[in-house]
Amino acid sequence: KSTLIDWLYGCKLRDMTSDERSKLGPLVPDNAVCVDERGGKSEICAIGHGNVSMTQSVKKVAIDGSNVVIWDFPGFFDTNGPIQEIIHAAILSQFMNHTASPGMILLLTTEENTLLTSRG
Repeated sequence: KSTLIDWLYGCKLRDMTSDERSKLGPLVPDNAVCVDERGGKSEICAIGHGNVSMTQSVKKVAIDGSNVVIWDFPGFFDTNGPIQEIIHAAILSQFMNHTASPGMILLLTTEENTLLTSRG
């Protein structure tokens, strides 16, 4: 999710080098990407490459030059445990109950087997 938000925000993405991947650990896939800092915009949402959840709290991202606002929420199957999962679900519920009219809701998922193996 964070990679998509960074891209929509206007960040330039690039393939990670093998040295960058090896520093992050053995679970980083060969096709991992990161924000190219030379592209003019810095990473706005941290991109996770390992088996630890990166998005810990809700983050609002306004897309420059438009009226588009994206909200980045922590994902499902959080590595911080079931209590954190319940907290995230409650925050999402409150957000949806108090939002006047969301223009679009996009739920990004991955295959369950991929998600569970990549999260350890």
